[in-house]
Amino acid sequence: MTEIQTEFDVPAEMRDGTVLRAGVYRPGGTGPWPVLLSRPPYGKNTPVAAIGLDPLAAVRRGLMVSRRSRR
Repeated sequence: MTEIQTEFDVPAEMRDGTVLRAGVYRPGGTGPWPVLLSRPPYGKNTPVAAIGLDPLAAVRRGLMVSRRSRR
């Protein structure tokens, strides 16, 4: 995988009305891809080293990654 598509602050409304915002990282092209959902305890802008997941490395291996937090 060489192309990585990223979107930031993508809204997703939950059943209780809470809006979560996500950074979405995905391989280029058309899916489907398996998804890793990460919900860091201190927000999506927590440094990558603190949560042990490198979203770009995961995307290079063919996974889609979503990092969510409340906003």
